[in-house]
Amino acid sequence: MSTQFRAVVCPIFNESAAWQDVCLTLSDMFDLVVVVDDGSRNAAPNHERAHVFVLRHDVNQGKGRALETGFRYCLDRGADFVATIDGDGEHDPINFLDAFEQCRDIGMVSLSRAPYFGDYDRFRRSRNAIISARLSKTLGVSIKDTQSGMRIFSAAAVRSVLNAGLSQGYAVETTVLYRLCLAGFIVKEIPMIAPGVCRAGKKYANLGAAFSDLRLFLSVLATGRPPRAGNRMSQWHGMSRPLANRARARVQK
Repeated sequence: MSTQFRAVVCPIFNESAAWQDVCLTLSDMFDLVVVVDDGSRNAAPNHERAHVFVLRHDVNQGKGRALETGFRYCLDRGADFVATIDGDGEHDPINFLDAFEQCRDIGMVSLSRAPYFGDYDRFRRSRNAIISARLSKTLGVSIKDTQSGMRIFSAAAVRSVLNAGLSQGYAVETTVLYRLCLAGFIVKEIPMIAPGVCRAGKKYANLGAAFSDLRLFLSVLATGRPPRAGNRMSQWHGMSRPLANRARARVQK
């Protein structure tokens, strides 16, 4: 894996200076670190490291759009693998060390926070457990943390996600998992080996974004899948039953 070009995308929105410490650690582990400032009130400054780049949205567009911007930037520069991590310190970068050893022939490796769910409040813990169980049943897999934002993707998996279109808000992790499974990519979940800082909650730019995520999560609970959407996002709906069955067979615990 040492010859592979590794990139990581770190979306931020009105974060404290914590993201800079995260990026210092990441810069020793990745060939390219891309921070996407999604319309913060105080724009994030450029970073001192040569291979750390800060991209900016003039206005907040949601975590999904921030990831899309970062993904395209990384692919344009030839990344073989693209990781994602939150910039508020919830994810300890050290978890990537073991994860990269799992990446060969894998579409996505997801780092599960399940070993540390006891540190979260009851609402977040229960919501994640219920949604993860519902989505796992639909896909015929066992995923304990469908909402983890710490992942590693192959370049092919990133292209597949971009072609389908990313959902806008924080529910992007759930929809990405769903799409990759149905597209037949091998998805593997491994537990985190070190906890990060347990954050209090999400930072939504407006109520519309919050209700959009709520609608998506309620749809997963009711139907076992994210809701239908128009435009680019519509391509990943309506998968046939045989394709879904093949997807189940390709997901590893």
